Amino acid sequence: MLASNSVRDNEELWMRMQRGAWRTLAIIPASALDSAASFAFARLLVRCGQSFGQAVELADLRQIRMAQVGALLEVVDWRLQTGPRVILSTLSPEENPASVAFGRAADAAALCVTVGATSLTKARVAVSRVGRERFVGTISLAAHKGPDTQRGLLQLAPRPDELAP
Repeated sequence: MLASNSVRDNEELWMRMQRGAWRTLAIIPASALDSAASFAFARLLVRCGQSFGQAVELADLRQIRMAQVGALLEVVDWRLQTGPRVILSTLSPEENPASVAFGRAADAAALCVTVGATSLTKARVAVSRVGRERFVGTISLAAHKGPDTQRGLLQLAPRPDELAP
């Protein structure tokens, strides 16, 4: 399913991301190449949830280092006590090892890859480092080669089980 500006498509996107009961969802880019687009996806996902009356917030954790992980997870836990779901946006594990800690601490994770550009090896490494059992799906982001950055932003695929070596 490709995301678009369509309300119907965004409803479907939000519903597909409901696999499993999660209060925190980590968006994990497979590689540095995927990090900017995965942040855009995280923002889109928050907007989708909010547009359907869900209390959803974005935690931009891209610049958080290992020494700060514990404190940030305490803040996320505190926010969860007041009700909202939290989408954790991270860098790829190759860029920031703290992303692994956030992926493991979240209730669920989604792997972001760029179609035709992300190395299968990097995707496998990211899944392995976080733990395959954490992932609810793979978000396939289209590489952008022109001014149209909205159409074809993503596809949601099944769990990344097929990435297992």
